[in-house]
This record gives sequence, structure tokens and C-alpha cells, in this order.
Amino acid sequence: YAPLRKAFLLERERADAAEAAKRRREAAEERVRSKREAESLAAAAAEAKSATLVGGVADEDDDAADAAPTRRTALAKGTLILIKGLTKNADLNGRSGVIAAEYDEVKGRYAVAFADKSYTIRWQNVDVHPAQKLRDKLPKGDEVVFVSEEEQREG
Repeated sequence: YAPLRKAFLLERERADAAEAAKRRREAAEERVRSKREAESLAAAAAEAKSATLVGGVADEDDDAADAAPTRRTALAKGTLILIKGLTKNADLNGRSGVIAAEYDEVKGRYAVAFADKSYTIRWQNVDVHPAQKLRDKLPKGDEVVFVSEEEQREG
């Protein structure tokens, strides 16, 4: 009985070691994938940053301050903004929102999501939020967190 038990335990240790090695390999592969995704996101963020408005004025050309945004100069989806200068819905002035979709050049409006409701708002009534300006100054990549499927399941 003892030799069989010892053989069983040795086999179990080998299987556990093989499983642990497999998990380490998968984790290393996930880190490589995550690193590639982070590099890709950083490149996309750099592109998006060069295409966003800063304080309502285009970075590249001061003459473009009064011009409507184009696909290249519009605020990116997910940008934190402040509402200003509304007359019809004046209660929204000073509220923070998030750009919910790409700029609609035909309508000249941004889709802005608030905590309670979404609106389409003219580009002249949208300013980049000061907190977003601070975030834009931070090095890219440190705000991105990748979570493996296993970590997601664990909660």
C-alpha cells in the first residue's frame, strides 16, 4: 500500500508541477499580448491627442479656433467635457459629461452622456474639462489596466 501511495503522490506532484508551468507560460503569453495592446493603445492615444481640441482651440492653428471641428480636430470619444453657454437647457451649463460618440459633422454636434441622460450639443457649447486636461498631460499607458479572463472571473 505504501509504495502505491508514494507513486500516486509523486504522479500528483508531477501533474501539479506541469499545471503550474502551463499557467506560468499562459501568464507570460498574456503579458506579451497585454504589452502589445498597451503599445497599440499608446500609439492610438498619441494620434487621438494630436487630433483633439485643447481648451476649445485647435493645437495646430490658432485661426481654426472659430471653425467647426473636423474629423481630424474633433474631441475623441470618452473625453471628459464641461457644458457652457446653453440658453435652452441652461441647467446643463457647468455640468460635466463625456463625449459618447464621434463628432457629427453634418449636425455640428457632439453626443454627450451625463449621469442621468444623453444630449446632442453644439460644438461651441463644449469645453474640455480641466481634469481631462490634466489627464492628457500624464504619460500614456499608466492609466490602462489589463485584466486576464481568470482575474475577471475572480471578481
